[in-house]
Amino acid sequence: DPATTDSDHPQKNFGAVTYTGNAGTNAITGVGFQPDLVWIKISNTASNGPLVDSSRGANKPIFSQVTNAEVTSGNLASFDSDGFTVNNTSDYLANFNGDTNSYVAWCWRANGGTTSTNTSGTITSTVQANTAGGFSIVQYTGTGTNSTVGHGLSAAPEYMIIKNLDTTDNWINYNKVGGAANRGQLNSGSYGTSTTSFQSTDPSATVITLGTSSGVNSSTHDFIAYCWHGVEGYSKFGLYEGNGNEDGPFIYTGFRPKLVSMIRSTGGSYNVFDSARFIHNPIDAYLQWTAHDAQTTGYPLHFFGNGFKIRTNGTGINQDGTDFYYAAWGDNPYKYGQGF
Repeated sequence: DPATTDSDHPQKNFGAVTYTGNAGTNAITGVGFQPDLVWIKISNTASNGPLVDSSRGANKPIFSQVTNAEVTSGNLASFDSDGFTVNNTSDYLANFNGDTNSYVAWCWRANGGTTSTNTSGTITSTVQANTAGGFSIVQYTGTGTNSTVGHGLSAAPEYMIIKNLDTTDNWINYNKVGGAANRGQLNSGSYGTSTTSFQSTDPSATVITLGTSSGVNSSTHDFIAYCWHGVEGYSKFGLYEGNGNEDGPFIYTGFRPKLVSMIRSTGGSYNVFDSARFIHNPIDAYLQWTAHDAQTTGYPLHFFGNGFKIRTNGTGINQDGTDFYYAAWGDNPYKYGQGF
């Protein structure tokens, strides 16, 4: 897109890379920018997937498959100009850099680790925002009472992942199409009604509305929220209805997907597909943000220049008559598609 700059084109906002662990110092490159959120998952064996962000620091992972509080670990040594470095710290080595293990890392850019104070809500937050990429990292301390917190974006978030950092508690997931009267639990795959998570109130262009649920607003506890909204030609959050047919639905995104995650509206696993592990169609190996599992096959997708198509009747991504909520990030806008 001739109107974009190095700050706002898709390949400078999201990247996905694969690497092989070496149980030593391992500099991972090819991301295309310095990431501020790195989410790692082993593909060849069962393991939990750590998330590390530059707001809290490289030594503070949390794991999406479990309810555990934030831990301190030196397994991710640094965020670098074209990726990140992992090392041989023994405590969580297998999750980051186990010898000969295969990994994928999904990476987002925020603001280079520079945060600011946000007073838009009743709770003061610390925010690191990338408004061009529609992504912010929000830190706040809960009150235990109905509250609002500023997110730092230029539009209302459509997709959010929130974690209580201080104690064992569920990950809380919000998506706009599911509505604020509902919430997902990233670690369990549960999805259903919860008026105490977001007070049945969708985010605004300035704030997130929080209820009294311990997963989003326990008194005196510290929280992290990862917030996204859709950006034309780069990211989209929506739903599709399964048809139970191997010739499944086509979902238009307006860009070539690089990462797609989906979950049934009735609950299930967050199944994740990316073009870093499979560069050619079909994309037939998926991971789960929900489960302590290796990648598996059997749910093929096709990634196209303008969206993705389901190529299976598997109930995990194409149950007949069931809505599926999806999140997608891409690397090339369809309106400037390349025919080679």
